[in-house]
Amino acid sequence: MTPPMAVYAAVSCLAAMIASAVFTRFMCWVAPKIGFVDQPDRNRKVHKKATPLGGGLAIYLAICLVLGVNICLANPWGLRVHQDWWDLVVLFIAGSWIVGLGLIDDWSRLRGRYKLAGQFVAAAILVAGGYTFSSFRLFGISVELGWIGAVVALFWFLATINSINLLDGMDGQAATLGTIFSITVGIMACVTGHYAVAFVAFVLAGATFGFLWFNLPPARIFLGDAGSMLIGLMLGVLAARASLKGPSTFLLAAAVALWTLPFLDCFAAIIRRTLSGRSIYAADRSHIHHCLMEKCKSSETALMVISACAAVTAVASLGGLVLGNDTIALIAASGVVAFLIVTGLFGRSECRLILNTLRRWGDGLRRWLLGQEGKCLCNGTHFQGKFDWHKLWTHLTDPAGEYNVIYLRVDLNDPRIQEGYCGEWKGPVFPNPDDTPISHHEFPLCTGDRVVGKIKAVLRRSAETFLRDLEFVISLVDPFEQQLEQLNDERASQERADKEHSVGTHGSHIFKNVLPTNSIKMTIPGNGDGNGKRSLISHGAETTKTPSIRDLSGGKPTESRK
Repeated sequence: MTPPMAVYAAVSCLAAMIASAVFTRFMCWVAPKIGFVDQPDRNRKVHKKATPLGGGLAIYLAICLVLGVNICLANPWGLRVHQDWWDLVVLFIAGSWIVGLGLIDDWSRLRGRYKLAGQFVAAAILVAGGYTFSSFRLFGISVELGWIGAVVALFWFLATINSINLLDGMDGQAATLGTIFSITVGIMACVTGHYAVAFVAFVLAGATFGFLWFNLPPARIFLGDAGSMLIGLMLGVLAARASLKGPSTFLLAAAVALWTLPFLDCFAAIIRRTLSGRSIYAADRSHIHHCLMEKCKSSETALMVISACAAVTAVASLGGLVLGNDTIALIAASGVVAFLIVTGLFGRSECRLILNTLRRWGDGLRRWLLGQEGKCLCNGTHFQGKFDWHKLWTHLTDPAGEYNVIYLRVDLNDPRIQEGYCGEWKGPVFPNPDDTPISHHEFPLCTGDRVVGKIKAVLRRSAETFLRDLEFVISLVDPFEQQLEQLNDERASQERADKEHSVGTHGSHIFKNVLPTNSIKMTIPGNGDGNGKRSLISHGAETTKTPSIRDLSGGKPTESRK
């Protein structure tokens, strides 16, 4: 890099930073006036007051302004209309599409599948425009991809878009990572000789840094999905181009090492939701920033930890690229992942969930190969929270072997009180459904007017004991709902106390009637006479009813017989 290039890049980066700050300040003023704000929901979102959206639009406008001026001027970076116009037009079209999609989602909350379809369109625009790979290199070995290179590029862009989007859940996080990654990609592009890519990366760094001033805790404005998806898309494109050696050979280790944290969080979310039986689009508060905020007790400390980890992976990615040693980059990236898991900051629950799933699969395979009965398995994974749900689940399912119960599963996810748990119980014998009639049942776990989980059961149908077995499953619901209601009451009391304290009043009297957290009441039916009881909570009012065999269908069990 020559001195004129350094000066020109610094001036352009500063221009992007100033333009982004001006546009962001304007959005802070205009967004509340048109109702373009993110309202707190006391559920998944962590902010406590309505906050303006539109930071992503400010970054987009700043980038377009600075790049639009520079491509028309003679500059030492080799960014020219006549040689780079096609790449820039494709990037502009894909970026405009993703920003428009994000603004619609910020305004009206698109369903997950529709947003994914829109992201697929943006990735397809990039691939159709020539952003693809013909081969990749790892540990000095080049692998030709052929037509698969387009598919690999498509999934790469989808991964980068969604990984940054998922990480945009804490003040300053996405913008900080965007700034660190943009600077790193710019340096990587200089090393590999892609100077036009480096210039765009430095402009992106300036734009994200200009916004970051308004987004640090406590945030005055949010990126929104428009901003997080734009940063993910542009970084995915720039990192891919900066990591190219030759025409289109992708240096895999450098790019993957740089994206360690976003990819780790995205992969953990997929594992957590898939293996616990939830929808892949189901929101929760078990992302890396949620876990760090819970462990570090403040968003500022959590942001510093994430920034430090991102800086380590960035330096490792650059070191591996400069020294031509992929091992350095991958070992450093693996070290960051190991640090998070070993210290319990993030990832330990997902590892435990994988081990429990493998144990269950291994037990089923052993039964199938050896034709032997297995053992009763009771596994559980605590994703977040302080209450010992596994102790409760083990206690409740301990007598399950005395009933005609084949399989039980509980899935609990209450973001409002930051509690998450998934538990399984599997009997020693899983009969062949062709020989033995079985029935499937599902009961919701409710607190107030919210459904925060469910209990699934598979029973062996027996005319003599079916009512007794079903009452046992129903009896599992009540202790969970009681504890959830108690934890929610405690959380509400704490919030009221904090609010009163903030205005100079004391709220100690609120806690007089709060029950201790270890108070659990459980009802197990005695002799199957149909008089088992459960507490039903509907629209905030608590009632008690005695279910008959007809009432049991009100729990919405779905039944199948073979």
